This record gives sequence, C-alpha cells and structure tokens, in this order.
Amino acid sequence: MGKKKQYKEPRRNLSIRLSSEERTALEKSAADNNMCLAEYVRQLIMAGGRIDTNKMKDRRDLIEQIARVGNNINQLTRLANMNRSINDTILEMVITLMKEIKGLMNQCLRKWS
Repeated sequence: MGKKKQYKEPRRNLSIRLSSEERTALEKSAADNNMCLAEYVRQLIMAGGRIDTNKMKDRRDLIEQIARVGNNINQLTRLANMNRSINDTILEMVITLMKEIKGLMNQCLRKWS
C-alpha cells in the first residue's frame, strides 16, 4: 500500500446539505470532468463557482488522440518488424504521426495559455 498524500496543513471537513437532485447534478458534473466529488466541489468553491471544463475536455481529447496515434505507430512498427526492415514509406508515416501529436499538443497549449 502506498503512502497517503501529505498536506502542509491538515484538511478540515465542511458539511453541506443537498437535495438528491443537487447531489446527482454535482456527481454528474464531477464525473464529466473526470474528478472526484470532493475535488470538484473544492475547485468550484476556490474558483468562485466556475470551473474551466475546456482544459479537462481538451486533455482527455489529447490523450485519446495520442493513444490512437501511438496505436498507429505500433502497427507500423509491427509491419516493419515482419519485413525485418523499415522502408521509407513507413518511416514517413511515423514522422507524419509524430508531427500530428506535436500539432495537437501545441494547439492545446495555445488554448490553455
């Protein structure tokens, strides 16, 4: 088992009462943003009720795109290993895919800045 995260200051609880509908809506929003409920509520409070969900969605999209490109690179690598050589076409495809990753990352960095 790993160590618990150490905070500089101990955390203290805050209790609030919510209706079933309010809690369900918060849980859905937290799940949509890939956050646990406590972290989502904490971010809402600290950000004055507004969370920039675009960054989280962009990150999720970027991860999916990189995974797809990585899968394509793996397929190309398998093809190259079957032939016991890497021809120029496969190498050009890998370079194109790597440029695509770089472009996606730069696009997200511009949005996040």
